[in-house]
Amino acid sequence: MDLARWKSNPTFRLVCSYLFDWAFCLLLLLLFFLLDNVEPFHREFSVENRAIMFPYTQNETIPVWALGLVVVAFPVVVIIAVGLGIRRSPYDVHNGILGLLVSVLLTTIFTQVIKVRGRGLDFHPLGRLEGVRNLTSSVCCTFGLACLA
Repeated sequence: MDLARWKSNPTFRLVCSYLFDWAFCLLLLLLFFLLDNVEPFHREFSVENRAIMFPYTQNETIPVWALGLVVVAFPVVVIIAVGLGIRRSPYDVHNGILGLLVSVLLTTIFTQVIKVRGRGLDFHPLGRLEGVRNLTSSVCCTFGLACLA
């Protein structure tokens, strides 16, 4: 088959038109995993700071699996139901899922950058340590309780 015939094929042109978008999504996903290995921002703190004296709980308000359902699974089901059930357009389903993926990945990257580079303290860093006295630096937290006097 010659190249001119492939270029005139509407399916080939459609795939090529979205190739950049899917490559952009893969680049964002790669960037997320690279940012996960960056050393986070450290800052000095005081044990007397009332803003960080909240107790630590193992069970957070929203578990990660529920976050995945709310952010990705439910919207994908709605996009497919509307796109195929009401509009009857696989093209709209593709665009909807691609748009959802780009928005979730951009939000995740933006959040990751903020957490790694400029974030403040957790709401409960002191709740994770037991028997803490005279703690004035985040450096001690990285080595465990052995460095605390």
